[in-house]
Amino acid sequence: MSANLRAGMLAVAADRGADDDELLAARNGLRPAADLAWAYLDRSAEPWLLVLDTRA
Repeated sequence: MSANLRAGMLAVAADRGADDDELLAARNGLRPAADLAWAYLDRSAEPWLLVLDTRA
């Protein structure tokens, strides 16, 4: 996973309520950032749309 995509997934997770310990674990490679983001998106009460721009 590229650094930009990882950072974006961590931002999504943080926006949806991931705590600092979970975010730190993902930043340190102990948990995939994408898995953390999907977990929080899956339980989000609000609708969401995730757009991945691979042009960069």
